[in-house]
Amino acid sequence: MPGVMIGVDVGGTTVRAARVDDLGRIAARRAFPSHAEEASLPADEAFEQFIFRLVGAIRELLGGGAGATGGCVVGIAVPGPVDTVTGTVRRCTNLSFLNGRTPGVVIAARTGAEVALMTDIAAAARAEQVAIGAESGRFGHLRFGTGIGYVEFEGATAIELFRDGDAHLEVLRAGSAFTYPCICGLSGCLEAYLPSSWHDEERRNWSAEAAAAFETVVFRLRQRLGGEGVLVIGGGRSTADRHLAQRIDGLAAEGEMPGQARVRRAVCGDDAGVLGAASVARGMLEPRCARL
Repeated sequence: MPGVMIGVDVGGTTVRAARVDDLGRIAARRAFPSHAEEASLPADEAFEQFIFRLVGAIRELLGGGAGATGGCVVGIAVPGPVDTVTGTVRRCTNLSFLNGRTPGVVIAARTGAEVALMTDIAAAARAEQVAIGAESGRFGHLRFGTGIGYVEFEGATAIELFRDGDAHLEVLRAGSAFTYPCICGLSGCLEAYLPSSWHDEERRNWSAEAAAAFETVVFRLRQRLGGEGVLVIGGGRSTADRHLAQRIDGLAAEGEMPGQARVRRAVCGDDAGVLGAASVARGMLEPRCARL
């Protein structure tokens, strides 16, 4: 089955894998818990279990056994920063057995497939970019999930990736007027005002400061991308949190603003990770096909 693309989205609770056709449509799916069996295992054993099940899912998607992966390209998205040169997972908080390991290298060795490793936010951004037809010009994707991430593209090339290190970078901080301390050690981080888990009723109901921090960060991103750019806002929390959903819908309804990127709501939903990972895999496949 030459030229087949597989996208894998490694979530904190579920691993989703899909075979994607040439038109970017999902042809088949598989899913399994990220760490149901690994939770009580040593890191080495947990990693081996994870690889075993992922390789099995890839082979099932291709409809064959151990030799079915020839000619396949696989994109794997993980929830944390990666070294794309060495294929090493640098930090994956929810799945610590992946830290410092090279899952793509191992899977490539066991299957013969070509594998690309990336962060989940980069994969989701690529999926949204393709879905709305924004593959030329400036494009940004602000995603609210377990954490808050942002990726920026120039055409089809990711030029900036902001989800790294122990502290949140400047682009996701609201500025000196916002002084609420963040767990990263800085102040003014959007994550501090819109945390993943809210235990405080006031913050869960969107304080005035939270709304202002959100609007400030979005305004700066829109200016950064410019009048011809597009800013897509998505992630699970963008629909689950009604306050956030209302603000995104309001921004999207504004239309064009002079000198600012227009805002769009994300459209790929839970499939963003697998579709984006497969799209990156397609980028690996196309140069190879051109040489044939």
